[in-house]
Amino acid sequence: MSLIEAIPNVSEGRRTDAVQTMAQALTHRAHSWLLDTHSDASHHRSVITAALAPEAIVEASCALVQQCVNLIDLNRHEGVHPRMGALDVLPFVPLRGFPANDTIELARSVASELARRFGIPIFLYGRAATRERAPALHELRRGGLVALQKRLDSGELVPDYGPRRLHRTAGATAVGVRDFLIAYNIALKTTDVGIARAISRAVRESSGGLPAVQALGMALPHRDLVQVSMNLTDLRRTSLKEVFDAVRNEADALQIEIDHSEIVGLIPAHTAFDDIVTALRLEKKPGILEERLKAVGAAT
Repeated sequence: MSLIEAIPNVSEGRRTDAVQTMAQALTHRAHSWLLDTHSDASHHRSVITAALAPEAIVEASCALVQQCVNLIDLNRHEGVHPRMGALDVLPFVPLRGFPANDTIELARSVASELARRFGIPIFLYGRAATRERAPALHELRRGGLVALQKRLDSGELVPDYGPRRLHRTAGATAVGVRDFLIAYNIALKTTDVGIARAISRAVRESSGGLPAVQALGMALPHRDLVQVSMNLTDLRRTSLKEVFDAVRNEADALQIEIDHSEIVGLIPAHTAFDDIVTALRLEKKPGILEERLKAVGAAT
């Protein structure tokens, strides 16, 4: 069976029942499997990981968005992670037996249908983008919803599908296709968010740091810590251990200790290693994508 991984990021990280409702909406039909959910109260954000047959993708995505609209009001949302939508971002990754180009066309079909049914502005990103200079996610989120609406009003930004007016409670959504990435966070024993931001600047590629590393510094008020929050977009260029060591070196220079680190969601088997929990000071052993697919009966 062909499979596609869907990894929606929803702007709810504190109500477990709401997150479960959204995850079930995505995976309640045949040939759909929930693989993982990861919620963070300080981020006020959850990452849901699912595997779906291609024919289930459009309706599953619409069911998810219906629950996001029902359960999330961005006008009342407070969280440290930048956001632009109740369903903030919906990336797809081809897993097995489904061509990448067909995944791109399917993502565009999802984007079109979400805009039509819900009146939400949809931006395409990553490999699904149709424009030569499509805005990156951090550009869309910059300045929050007020700034995003101003840029829509001025014509600086034009959604790929849907209106130039943000949905009243659900904002806007980005839909895309990408390769595997690993979301990896390192928490520091300080409440000074400036330290996390300084370390983030030192390690991220855009500031001259490590290749294929995106990073932001954030407070974790629910834990009295700060965090270097990262996406590792190509582990052939920079590994998990290299990222950990770089952050640790920067923290040591500032006389700050690492409290722990965490991997958000699942990782492919080839990126794991024997002493990964100890070497990265992980709070728990990371979930392995292939093992989870087998456990839910999605692997053949």
